[in-house]
Amino acid sequence: MAGMDVEPNPTSSDFGKVRVGNTRYDLFGGFAQYVRLGAQLIAGPPSGTRLDALARFAEGKAGPLVSFATGLLRGTDFAGKPFNVPQQFAQRFIPIVIQDAWEAMQEFGPRGAALALPATFGVGVQTYE
Repeated sequence: MAGMDVEPNPTSSDFGKVRVGNTRYDLFGGFAQYVRLGAQLIAGPPSGTRLDALARFAEGKAGPLVSFATGLLRGTDFAGKPFNVPQQFAQRFIPIVIQDAWEAMQEFGPRGAALALPATFGVGVQTYE
């Protein structure tokens, strides 16, 4: 499939995403998260309890100000890394399409901007290891 891979496991955070290198395209427009939550509530999450899975889902859906305050009070970001105030502020208030293009350009150079183009049409684009 020309270097593309799709995650079939509904309990995985990459479920249904098309992966090219370290870049993932979410063609479900964020709705795969509901399928993942349902699968985790039925089968059990990979770590923690079903209540933990539900709490993480709710936190992930929180608005920018609420999630910023939650991370600031906890002292860690959503991934459990130390809470970096300027970085977390930027992540919440710089438009996601700009963040996606920047991350893709860091990995792929100038052609990364073209790879991030689907984000302008509602496709989630994320680049991470």
